[in-house]
Amino acid sequence: SADLTKKRNLVRQGIAWHKRKGTPAAVEEVCTAAFKTAKYLKLGIRRRAYHFQVRLIEEGIPNQAVIDSLIRVINETKNTRSWLDGLSFYREIQGTI
Repeated sequence: SADLTKKRNLVRQGIAWHKRKGTPAAVEEVCTAAFKTAKYLKLGIRRRAYHFQVRLIEEGIPNQAVIDSLIRVINETKNTRSWLDGLSFYREIQGTI
């Protein structure tokens, strides 16, 4: 559902991402291609090893097909031993009581 320019940029960056496949930087770059504010967060020692989350996505929550595509791309980009624990969308609600 992206515009033609964004699709072309994704194709151009695909080879570079493939070369760095399996690194946290590659996962974050893939996520920021879809959502500019996405951040890769490696979970600490308190949690299980090799688990991470993608957080702080401030853009609007897309339909389920976009989320499924993002999860598929993350699973193809991450290393085999790592596990995606979830995606988090960030919202600020301002108001007075």
